[in-house]
Amino acid sequence: MRPLNRAERFSLQVVLVCSMIWTADFMFRHIVPYVEGRIAPVITPLEVDIERSFSGDGFTVAIGSSQKKRNCEYRGIEWWIGHRGKHRLQVPAEFLDEPQMRAVGDLYWREGLRVSISREQFGRNSHGDVLHSCWPVHIGDLSFDLWLTRTPFFDGM
Repeated sequence: MRPLNRAERFSLQVVLVCSMIWTADFMFRHIVPYVEGRIAPVITPLEVDIERSFSGDGFTVAIGSSQKKRNCEYRGIEWWIGHRGKHRLQVPAEFLDEPQMRAVGDLYWREGLRVSISREQFGRNSHGDVLHSCWPVHIGDLSFDLWLTRTPFFDGM
């Protein structure tokens, strides 16, 4: 086997550096948020008040409560038709209450959570995660999150 020439060594180094960057990016975008959200969840699963929840034309509004366990800033919610870890389709979801800074403790959504699926799909074949910023970084005027913690929020039966 012949030794690598200078161009081949450089190419190999570029490939190795790119692989390390890709691996770190994948870890901080997918693995770390998933693991943290299960080991140290920001919020407890949604407890739906079935009697007050309702469906409209192509959507369901779930009235419910939860408990915030860590003081992290809310960044968003993601909802899917399908079961966790299987084939699924993302659908729009939003909290209808006005945005507010919520402290650790009991939470209740009076206006509810609107998800663009039927009530049957909501209860039997959907799941949602809540995203929070628990690790913000501030450097001068620059602010960013190391990652967004992904906490399981609801699992249909």
